[in-house]
Amino acid sequence: MRPPKGEGTFVVHCSSSLYQPYFQDFLRTTAGVRNYGLLALPGGVQSLTLESYLPKFAWSGWRHIKFLMDLDEPARIILIGHDDCRWYHRGPINRLVGPERIRQEKDLRDVAATWKSRFPNASVEAYYAIVQQGRATFDAIR
Repeated sequence: MRPPKGEGTFVVHCSSSLYQPYFQDFLRTTAGVRNYGLLALPGGVQSLTLESYLPKFAWSGWRHIKFLMDLDEPARIILIGHDDCRWYHRGPINRLVGPERIRQEKDLRDVAATWKSRFPNASVEAYYAIVQQGRATFDAIR
């Protein structure tokens, strides 16, 4: 059953199969989300940051999001990046230099800011996940 407009959650995270169980557990257990709309693609939010580098790529991602936001009007947005993201290491859009975590945190902040300007009625949260010895931690990105 779809939550009433203005009450749901929408999530954007990487499509890494290694992180899926951790993302799902975090969303259920820590974030308290049972049902959510999802956009999962390699690199998570990175494709949404490419307006000047690959504008058609960014346009497509934001177009999908606009459709879903208009459809359900979710109140809560959760953006998740993760350690050792292969897209950031070896993906075709490896244009930035510097430590991966810093690049991902910047992308998460940039997308959160853009999201807030495009959809001001939704709250936006961003997290960075690290798995060590089979346990995941999710650091809030501010």
